[in-house]
This record gives sequence, C-alpha cells and structure tokens, in this order.
Amino acid sequence: MRVQIGGQWYPLKLEEIACILPNPRVTPVPKAPPGVAGLVLYQGQVVPIRRAAGDRSGGDAAFAVLYRAEGDALCGVLAEGIDEGPAAEEARLD
Repeated sequence: MRVQIGGQWYPLKLEEIACILPNPRVTPVPKAPPGVAGLVLYQGQVVPIRRAAGDRSGGDAAFAVLYRAEGDALCGVLAEGIDEGPAAEEARLD
C-alpha cells in the first residue's frame, strides 16, 4: 500500500496501519506546533494527527492514516491519496 502525503508517495506495510479514516473530522488545537493538524476521536481514543512539512492547510484532507507508534500508541497523518494497486506492491519491494 502507498499513501500520498505532501505530494509524495510513501510505501506502508498493512500491518503498520491501524485504520484509514476517509474525510476525517480533525479538531484543531489552539497554539499547536506547525506540524500538528489537530486531533481525531477514534474508538474512544483521542489521536494526534500530523500534517506534511510545510502544509499550512486547515486540516482538510481526503484521509487520515492512523498507525501504531512506539509503545503501541496511535498516531495519525493526513494523506491526499491511497494506492492499493500493483504499483504499491512494487514500491514496497524496492
């Protein structure tokens, strides 16, 4: 699988992904650092959502990709696109 973040495509292993949220409702956090888009609520858990470096949009994105970080905590990143096709499989092998 590949995800498009900040105009670039990045391969991800399916086992790294906890959930992909389409059209996520990201709640902005006042005075948050520039890389933080906001927070989402997922299965009763508040999850921080990051944005690509240099992205100053209001948090609108096609997807939020939630993944397990260190200590099994959930984190997320905004993504413009998802590719599950054969090209994604090839990118994973590189």
